Amino acid sequence: MKLGSILVSAVVIMISAVSRADGCSCMVPGPPCEAFWNHAAVFVGRVQSIDPYDGNRSVSWIGNRRVRFEVIDAFRGVTTGVVDVVTGSGGGDCGYAFEVGRTYLIYGYQPKGIDILTTSICSRTRPIRRAEEDLAYARAVTSDPASGGVIRGEVRHRDRTIDDPDSPGSRRLAPVADVAVVVDCGGLTYRTTTDSRGRFEIAGLAVGTCKVRPELDDREYAAAPPEVTVRDLRACATTMVVIASDGRIRGRIVDADAAPVAGVTVDLVTTPVTPSFSPPPVAATTDEDGAFELTRVPPGRYIVGVNTRIDFERTRFGTPSYFPGVSTPADATVINVGEGERQQLPLFTLPRGIRFATVRGVVETENGQMAEGAKVYLMSGSSPDRIVAAPALTDEHGRFIIAVPAGERWSLIVEWPKPVPGDSYNRERGKSPVFAASDHPAELRITVHPIKP
Repeated sequence: MKLGSILVSAVVIMISAVSRADGCSCMVPGPPCEAFWNHAAVFVGRVQSIDPYDGNRSVSWIGNRRVRFEVIDAFRGVTTGVVDVVTGSGGGDCGYAFEVGRTYLIYGYQPKGIDILTTSICSRTRPIRRAEEDLAYARAVTSDPASGGVIRGEVRHRDRTIDDPDSPGSRRLAPVADVAVVVDCGGLTYRTTTDSRGRFEIAGLAVGTCKVRPELDDREYAAAPPEVTVRDLRACATTMVVIASDGRIRGRIVDADAAPVAGVTVDLVTTPVTPSFSPPPVAATTDEDGAFELTRVPPGRYIVGVNTRIDFERTRFGTPSYFPGVSTPADATVINVGEGERQQLPLFTLPRGIRFATVRGVVETENGQMAEGAKVYLMSGSSPDRIVAAPALTDEHGRFIIAVPAGERWSLIVEWPKPVPGDSYNRERGKSPVFAASDHPAELRITVHPIKP
């Protein structure tokens, strides 16, 4: 079998797919043309012995059994006739159940900075009798010309499901046909369209990392568009692009005197309402005019409210109110949202007993730089580890507005992702003292500091 035909017939493996066996959960390893280049070693070997392995305690996670192989055929990363591979004992540690005297195709992974090969049931390691496709690809690597890497993928919709033929009684995300897909690789742009099964392919690619993104209208969005690495001119890479509905609910909140309430958190609550200790997945904060927009709303039935969050002790932060201005979820107006649908709500008027104080502030660094794009979290003064509102974002001047329920004590925690290219984890943090809504200064100033390692 030729390398080209193997690439063409490679199965698209979804990055969200998970295999499970005896408590082990792991990602599906991909087809041979991808797995071959993602492992440090690929070889055929016969098991000579299996012994306990206690190794370096700092890397004990790689397994507790050392399997010694006689190398029969080496394809990648092996230069000796005998190779040791570490694996787990099976079950929850994902160890592979090798047997002495049997022959296997081994995909060996080498942990960074450690001179040890390891493998597991999460790889394409398998008995030789089930390795025909893998062996055909490995042998073709040395004989067929390199014609460029291949990216294959599938576009699926988070808000649509179909029966899963591989798991009776289960559902899977539905594929989406006729979606334009753009692949950006090292300054070159490639375009294609998904077929009737939601699949796409780009061939003839150079080695490097490519960004894959669908072209969508404003009623859908891509959930975390992936980056895919082509590791060799003979390799393939597989991915899945998940798109979702961008439903939106717009509205405006005023107090009992018809004054706009700025900086208040608006939560989208599913109905029927079930108590949850986790923040609602969709939330927004009101602007200076009390206006809000809830975005990326999946299809469903919802109610909208403020002060809806509770902690593990069932303590509520502030007095709740639900659109159009009622005190219980049962009396709230149910909002039906279809795929990508826009809803404009009438005025949301808070009852007179619900009051907010508007806290304004500025976030700056130790050297006085204004921290644009910092997230300001409202924390309960009595439960300082509990976030009770959606984060307010600072503007280009480092300023923010956040509404706090009157009559209680609060604090603010700030997290600022520093604009350092290529380092998304470079952050600085700061916090305010605990304060009551009635005694905070006209403008809070919060200084963020580098996080110490």
